Amino acid sequence: MPSVPYNPVPGVRDLGRPVYPGTGAGRISVETPAIGPEAFGAGVGAALSHFGTVAEGTGSELFSRAEQFRKLDNSNDAVNASLGSNKAQDQLFEQLKMNEGKNAVEAYKTFGDQLEEIRQRFRATLKNPDAQREFDILSKQNVNRLSAQGASYAGTQHKVWTDATNKASLANTMRNVSLQPENIPHLDDMKKELDAQIEQTYGGAVGDDGKGWSQEAIDAKKHEAWSDALSGAAIQLARTDPTTAERILEERRQSGEIENDGYAKAMDSIRVYKRDVLSRGIVENLRNGTDTRLGDRKVSLERARNAIGGYESSNNYFIKDGPDGPHGHAIGRYQVMSDFLQEYLRKAGMPPMTEAEFKASPKAQDELFEKSFMKLQDEFGSFNEAASRWLSGGSVAHGMATGVHDQLGTNVRRYLVQTNARLATTASPVEFDEAAQELGMKLNPNDALFPQYLEAKVKTAIATNNRQQRQAVQDADHQILHAISTPGPDGELVGDMDKLMADPANRRAWMQMDEQHRAEYLRRLNANATQGFQNTPQREQRFIELMGQLQTAEGRSKFQDVDLSAEKLTNPQTVALIKRWRENKSKASDEPNVARIKAAYPDIMDALGIRRQPGHEDAKFWRFVEEAQGAWDAHTEQYGKPPNEQEKQLIGAALARKTYEGFWGKTYAYQDIPKEDIDRITKEMTADNRGIPPHIRQVEREFARRAWSEVWQQQRGPKEPTVRVEVPVSK
Repeated sequence: MPSVPYNPVPGVRDLGRPVYPGTGAGRISVETPAIGPEAFGAGVGAALSHFGTVAEGTGSELFSRAEQFRKLDNSNDAVNASLGSNKAQDQLFEQLKMNEGKNAVEAYKTFGDQLEEIRQRFRATLKNPDAQREFDILSKQNVNRLSAQGASYAGTQHKVWTDATNKASLANTMRNVSLQPENIPHLDDMKKELDAQIEQTYGGAVGDDGKGWSQEAIDAKKHEAWSDALSGAAIQLARTDPTTAERILEERRQSGEIENDGYAKAMDSIRVYKRDVLSRGIVENLRNGTDTRLGDRKVSLERARNAIGGYESSNNYFIKDGPDGPHGHAIGRYQVMSDFLQEYLRKAGMPPMTEAEFKASPKAQDELFEKSFMKLQDEFGSFNEAASRWLSGGSVAHGMATGVHDQLGTNVRRYLVQTNARLATTASPVEFDEAAQELGMKLNPNDALFPQYLEAKVKTAIATNNRQQRQAVQDADHQILHAISTPGPDGELVGDMDKLMADPANRRAWMQMDEQHRAEYLRRLNANATQGFQNTPQREQRFIELMGQLQTAEGRSKFQDVDLSAEKLTNPQTVALIKRWRENKSKASDEPNVARIKAAYPDIMDALGIRRQPGHEDAKFWRFVEEAQGAWDAHTEQYGKPPNEQEKQLIGAALARKTYEGFWGKTYAYQDIPKEDIDRITKEMTADNRGIPPHIRQVEREFARRAWSEVWQQQRGPKEPTVRVEVPVSK
């Protein structure tokens, strides 16, 4: 505690100076002990004062730091909310960019509102006004950025859409330009419409250099567009009338309306169409008799019989007599007029016959035709001249000039068309090709490639004719067999010709049979009189073999050559075979798509030496078909769809490579498949087919399907499959 010094008698001293001016009183000094502030506790007060200052400073610092922490929390909240808002807005922008053209423009109309809605949604999560203010600063920057980008994208898409719309409209106008005869007078109007659209499309457009289109450039565009429109119209016309298209294209080029490049490209296309259209037209005109040059030569007796008898009566010897006319009525297969019958018989050196006798004798009808018609052909030099005289008694030129016709209205022109159409069905490949090439040189003399193109069409036509003839013969054969082998309503089998010929369908079929087949049918008719052929183990085995044969493409192809009448099967067996054959014909799904496989792999099959002409397919062909079909079937099972073109070629490459090395062995032979697999598959398929064993072709196809199933299973994934050449063989 401080100590204060004390002296009770202070000292007094005169200072010699007046205290107050004018008073004369001097200043005195009272001497007291010297006492400092410390004696009164000044140090303690100072310490206390310093402590207060320190305490005040500490409190201010704590407050400041607390404020900083609060601001930091608000800033973090604002930043996090801004990041979330930005992410959601960026996703919205990506969604906007998924729209194109007009859709992008429509989507942008609400884009700004959606951006603000997202921003407000995240702002609402902030409860502190300071955090909201900072969030506003950050988030509005992103809104402004995306708004600008969205506007730019929508503007670009609007331009793309507008340009595309204008160009599509322009292209549509160009496509509407037509060179069909009825539209030729309106070409000027079409050009004006096209020019107006080009002005609208390119008048205010900006070119690649950033400048607008000059009038010179627009005029050049008009010329280019009109040239392209005319070229396209010529190509379109060439699909049906290539000759006219070629002529118009040349005229327009000469007038300067079509540019040289467009002319050259269009002419190339027109030549292709011309080859196709003309070759198809030539072949079709020969086949339907519109062009009668197949009859401008002599033909064989059998072909003449088929042509005349086929048209006159569908080769029916017993056809009902025709209506009466100026020369009586027509009789028999060749429709000999009743008033001329006796004269024709006399000139042919045949004995007189009544109408009934002549009609009842197919032999007499054929003999009279041979001696009369063939004499006319020899005398006048061609089938057509003989046919014209058979109908009208005069020449082709006379018949054409006078329009003479029979009592049914058939004139010479129609008669020659119909009979020439039947000649075409029996023409040899050489004869048909000669006639076609003769007509081709007349219609398209300046195309060096046309004869080769036409020859290919002729081969196809001949193959079609042969197939149709074989089919017609077989259908007739089956018609008679079915009628003979099926009990009638009374439960009795047909046992005589009168009962068989009571059905017009049977009569027509009988006319198409040769003598050998007719003899077989007559023997079966006689057998029916004794309850038909009896079943034997040999017939049962043959029946099973034929039923199995009908289950494969190769078997069905060969079945067309099977003479069922000579098989002497029981009536139920015969009926069952015919029924199965007809079912297979009507159910396209039962046939492996042989035509499509041939179309997919022509080069591969040629390289392998596989014969693929209709009716001449060999064992290699059918082996290849079954393996390819098995691969296609396996793909369809695995992926639910057939292989595409690329996958088909990969399959073909695998088949070709494995064929050279031996796809399942060294060569294309049945024994290439391991015997244990043949036995196993045969057993399984027999069980699934009600006891009828499969043909070896079915086994090959099933084996290929299973092997390729392993390939597709290994290759299956989210992407399109790729084929590996290494096809696993049997385990």
